[in-house]
Amino acid sequence: MRLDRTYCVPFVALILLASHMVSTAADQPQSDIRRVGGEEASRIAEAVVVGNQPLVHTAQLFAAAPGDDLSTVSAAAQVDAVLQQLDKVLQGSGSSLAGLVRLNGYARDDASATALRAGLTRSLAPETRVALTIAIGAFPAQPRGALVSVDAIAVASDSAATPVAPGVLTPPGFAAATTLPPGGVVYISGQAEKGDNLHEATRKTLAGLKRTLDWLELSLDDVVEIKSFLTPIDADLCPIEVNSESCPVRSAFQELFAGKTVPASSFVEWQLGTNSIEIEFVVRSPKQPAASAPIEYLTPPWMTASPVFCRVTRCRRDALVYIGETSGDPAAAGGEIRDLFGRLRKSAEAAGTDLSHLAKATYYVSNQELIPQFGKIRPEFYDPKRPPAASLAPIQGIQPAGRGLVVDMIAVGKPAP
Repeated sequence: MRLDRTYCVPFVALILLASHMVSTAADQPQSDIRRVGGEEASRIAEAVVVGNQPLVHTAQLFAAAPGDDLSTVSAAAQVDAVLQQLDKVLQGSGSSLAGLVRLNGYARDDASATALRAGLTRSLAPETRVALTIAIGAFPAQPRGALVSVDAIAVASDSAATPVAPGVLTPPGFAAATTLPPGGVVYISGQAEKGDNLHEATRKTLAGLKRTLDWLELSLDDVVEIKSFLTPIDADLCPIEVNSESCPVRSAFQELFAGKTVPASSFVEWQLGTNSIEIEFVVRSPKQPAASAPIEYLTPPWMTASPVFCRVTRCRRDALVYIGETSGDPAAAGGEIRDLFGRLRKSAEAAGTDLSHLAKATYYVSNQELIPQFGKIRPEFYDPKRPPAASLAPIQGIQPAGRGLVVDMIAVGKPAP
């Protein structure tokens, strides 16, 4: 690993700092955070509820900067370092590890996912339980040898510190974090367009998302977070210079944002075709639904409405509910999928909401044979007029081993009767 860059914190220093970075309640920004269920020992909550607070959305972060080499670094050491990188980004955005509400983990294999879970116990205070989801699969090409990465959402104070510059912990031109201010939030389901190559498919998909933003009377400046599901995941070979030949995906983002910093972005391997990509947006919105109906379910006029997912949801932020990884037991009566939805219903109710107030779902499927069954069973639990915005990604693996489907969910609190 190259450590001679002036902007790169030496890896050994990261590990030493990581051993002293357990967050405390005193570090937590003044905020309305309610952590529901889970165990302090694991640092994982069933759900986390936040009020109308500024929320920092981070980019996908690794244990080292783009272009570095992690091939000889163990999973445990990478976990400690990546959580230190996360703390650095959060501190620069007026937050801290104590303000975490959601953590999305990405692991190269099952052992690395287990190491990430163990690392949370070392790095977070017992009271800082987060809504966690881990997807198992391959990673972007840079940095080499990466075994784990994370992106996160955390409550921030009103005043930000010095943010981490684009291109330091992220690829050139890509933000390390973007803040969702108080007010409304829009979730745009994953969109996908075909192209002759990955660059063209990415460019066309982003053009479709821009059309949706225009219809909502929002702009690229309102985009807070971008998540892409793609194959091949290692197509981008551009740690320093971004161009369409070496970097077909990120170059398309930079073309769209035209000289601006690209918002916090993450890239997830999915196992669907080749040279394919689906992209979703989280967007700030000055417009909020009425308190009596805190979600609006919207379909752009050129799209077809679906009874199992919504193209766009626009939400109030009085009580935003992050529900962590939820899976079902294949041996349960009624099967794995119905057991999953039963568990999801219980978590939602414990957090003060229900399945009629779901805003955004991500479904990770490691057993693709479940997908047709999943489509048939969802209408048993979802109101066909009120399904969440969603993306479904076939991936290499999930935990616990042997389960074929995991969901993380965002909901809003039910309005007062």
